[in-house]
Amino acid sequence: MIIGKNIISVLLFLMMICLQYPAKGFSDIYTWQAIFMNEHARNDLRQYVRENSDARRKWLDIQAQAEQYLKDAPSPVAVIHYEGLLNNHPDRVKTVASLMDMRKLAHFYYAWIITREPVYQEKIKEYVVAWTNTYQATGNPINENKLEAIYLTYYITRENFTRQEQEKVDGWIGEVADAEINRQGVPMNNWQTKRIKLLLYSGIILNDESYKQYALQKFREYINHSLRSDGSSYDLEQRDALAYHVSGLKPLILLGIVYDQFKSEFAEQFNPFTHVSANKSSIKKSVDFVNDYATGKKQHREWVNSKVKLDHERAKAGLAEYQKGKVYEPAESLELYEQAMYFEDDYQKIIDAICLEEQVSDHCHGWMYYVVKAIKRK
Repeated sequence: MIIGKNIISVLLFLMMICLQYPAKGFSDIYTWQAIFMNEHARNDLRQYVRENSDARRKWLDIQAQAEQYLKDAPSPVAVIHYEGLLNNHPDRVKTVASLMDMRKLAHFYYAWIITREPVYQEKIKEYVVAWTNTYQATGNPINENKLEAIYLTYYITRENFTRQEQEKVDGWIGEVADAEINRQGVPMNNWQTKRIKLLLYSGIILNDESYKQYALQKFREYINHSLRSDGSSYDLEQRDALAYHVSGLKPLILLGIVYDQFKSEFAEQFNPFTHVSANKSSIKKSVDFVNDYATGKKQHREWVNSKVKLDHERAKAGLAEYQKGKVYEPAESLELYEQAMYFEDDYQKIIDAICLEEQVSDHCHGWMYYVVKAIKRK
């Protein structure tokens, strides 16, 4: 009966997300449109919300939801059951219900940045302490990437934690980072990009040079090994799905945004977006590979030649987004370009084309769009 209630609550939640954010993917409910920001970027966002009426309207919706979330209590789990399981697997359903905490944390993150109201700082502490006292590191980046909001919120409110609490949370971050590094056989696909991102966050929060340098090294290796000179990727070759190609790129771009903000802490200075590897690949080329599909000039039928057993199992289970031959929708690219716009203004044209295609130009831009506009590379 408990599982049944969880399934109903998750389905109702996902229905609400689909109505409010139709262009966002299922996985985005955990890392909901949040970007790791330094103090300068946070100040820029706060000012932008004050000065830009469209951003402020979007922010007021977020603030209202954050206020609602203040009534809730954290629901941490010791183990995340997600990767490799079908969406309707009972263990995954229960995990998804608990991981809604990450969406709440993401709302508190922005609420604290923009309002500086202590109630959000205290709520962040409540959730971060609950999760770091409960969750046990496994080194699975697909699962642990879902916990990204813990890193973001802790970083901006760390001074509100007691020394003992800081030591506990810092230790937990180190345990997760070490488990990620020590995990053997991590494939060079979206597993790797999510792993690298967590390690960079860990290095910045803990001021640990070994984590930062490891993340930067693996970042370069990934671009060289897993992105192709024509803009395609290993993910696309394995899954035959642009959705997975995009899924692998978004953590890379977020990682690049974070590096760009904190690059003064690194001895090595470069543009992470346009950096060209020894194999002539780059993040920019792989984003541009999607351009014609995002603007509707080309179509891609997903999953037709996927080499991954789980994709076929998902299709057999009747999951609509995994049906062989499903056409990749331009709207699935929206968040990719909202992020990439941090590095190049020209992606605004593609964002506009997607919004026009979806016939929702007045309501197309999500919160990510305004965050990036506020903090983008000058």
